[in-house]
Amino acid sequence: MVSPSLSPTGVQRALCIVDPTLTGEGGHSLAYDRLLAEAARSFGHVDHVEIFADRTFRAEKRADVHAALGLLRLDGLKARLRPVWEKLRPARPIEPVPLDFRFTATDPWEPLRMWSYVGKRLRALDLAWSLYRLLNGRYSRVVDVHMVFQNAGMEEVFCLEILRGFLDAWTRAVTIHLVFRHIPERTCSRVAGMARFAALLKRQGALRHVRMYTDTEELTASFASLAPAPGQFQTLPVPSLIQKTSVPDRKNGTFRLGMLGPSRMEKGFGCLPVLLGALPAKAAGRTLELVVQTGAGTPDRETRAVTAILEKHAERTAGDPGAVTLRLLPGPLDAGTYASCFAGLDGALVLHSSPKYAASSSGIFVEALHLGIPSIVFAGTWMGKRIRQAAEEGLSIGRCVDTLGEAPAAIERIAAEQTLFSKDIAEYLARHARRFDPDLLAATLFGNPPGASGGENGAGTC
Repeated sequence: MVSPSLSPTGVQRALCIVDPTLTGEGGHSLAYDRLLAEAARSFGHVDHVEIFADRTFRAEKRADVHAALGLLRLDGLKARLRPVWEKLRPARPIEPVPLDFRFTATDPWEPLRMWSYVGKRLRALDLAWSLYRLLNGRYSRVVDVHMVFQNAGMEEVFCLEILRGFLDAWTRAVTIHLVFRHIPERTCSRVAGMARFAALLKRQGALRHVRMYTDTEELTASFASLAPAPGQFQTLPVPSLIQKTSVPDRKNGTFRLGMLGPSRMEKGFGCLPVLLGALPAKAAGRTLELVVQTGAGTPDRETRAVTAILEKHAERTAGDPGAVTLRLLPGPLDAGTYASCFAGLDGALVLHSSPKYAASSSGIFVEALHLGIPSIVFAGTWMGKRIRQAAEEGLSIGRCVDTLGEAPAAIERIAAEQTLFSKDIAEYLARHARRFDPDLLAATLFGNPPGASGGENGAGTC
């Protein structure tokens, strides 16, 4: 239960991480929230930190997480309506991703949909009411409040429009930090036109309470084209949510390849059925083992279908020396299991296929780097651009593939030269430490970052 007010003498500067999408420990949201909170605490930027999640989050043993958002229970309504919708919608067979699949940065514009607009507006109203209660109640006597939305979308933009008059009249110091992680077109797709979205950003960017960010140079450039003034958007570092640990003992003669993280189609989960048929049983003379996090319990119909295909494949090929060894991990995984499994990999499949990843970062890719694990990614993605950049510096930190069919050759190359890849990854991280620095992340949000003169993910502005 959230207490009504914080002591004015005990708390001078509070950090409130507002995460409406946080409903459980699966995925990266909670880990990112905690990393940001710890970095802010360690360097004295704030003296009190709290995380506010959706009311469905099980927070009995999480003293720093309050399940206080989502008072309208829209997610519950959506969950009840989903089975009805699936029965009304005709089932379509899953179209396999072909081996000649290529990543494209073209994001098809989706037409405005009234139900999407109404849904976002209701969520914004719900969120605005929660923030109003927090500022007028729990944080009413705190001298300086920082509220961070680490994955801002149209709900947050609409929310600030609702609260604009209230924030203008607020007499204490309050700063709203909006971190956008997708290109403008995708952020407002189906809900608002680009002209209206740009006008909203212009109005909110002029508010003294609001600061705006992205976490890649590509996104900053996209949003800067809509910004009314230079410097409205800053680029934040992309920290690893898994810290370097001792790598567990691996099986002798085994090359362990993994696709971990949320099993979503946009993250390449749909590539696996076809790719499995193209993978050899060995890579550079070592037994190839593929470790995959699955999503049998997900509400997404396509993900469930692919999971079923993988389960049948694992049963059919169990003990077959001529087939790749397939090990399935039913998700979601808790943070400890996820980190342990990731640290035991020799290579990572980060085949994100959604057009949004031309500019959006990948936490899985960054985690692989910090564990010294080379990744296989599609050319043209944000991850592919980092690998190409490293190659221009003479470093091999992963392999880019133009088509899915090129993945087996990339796996063979990494397995044959794994020591070289690990050495180059360490050098790359040393050269580009600011790009992934969690301390710089906190400093950019709450103070003046050291040496902030721009540069790649070094608190640059655009």
